[in-house]
Amino acid sequence: MGIRVFPGSLDSLFVALRGRGRSRVASSGEDALAGAQVPAVWNPGLPQVPGDLLERAIFHLTAEEAQFLIDRLVASQPNSLLTMLAREGIDADCDQIWTHPHLAAFPAALGASSNMGKSSPI
Repeated sequence: MGIRVFPGSLDSLFVALRGRGRSRVASSGEDALAGAQVPAVWNPGLPQVPGDLLERAIFHLTAEEAQFLIDRLVASQPNSLLTMLAREGIDADCDQIWTHPHLAAFPAALGASSNMGKSSPI
C-alpha cells in the first residue's frame, strides 16, 4: 500500500536501523550496510503519531487516518473490492463477502470475484 516506503526487506530495514547513530567505523559488510544513509522508512504523508499511543489502544480512525488509508488503497490497488468499499464508505455487518447486502451494487468483475470463495452444497 505504500505506507512503509523503505525499499528493502524487513530484515534489511532492521539492519539499517540498527546502524543509525553508530559513530564507529564499519568493520563488516553488514555493518557497512548499517552505517550507510538509511532511506525514509514511512510514507511522509502518514498522519502524526498520537501522543498517548503507548498508553491506550483504540481502533477508531480519525478522519485524517481513514483518508490516508483510502488514498493509499486508491494509489496501490485502484480496482480492488476493498478499495471500492473504503472509497464509497460502504459498510455492512456480514460474515462472508457474498452475503454483503450491497453485493448487487458491486461492479460486475468485483461481484463475480466475491463469489469465488462461496462453497456449493454437496
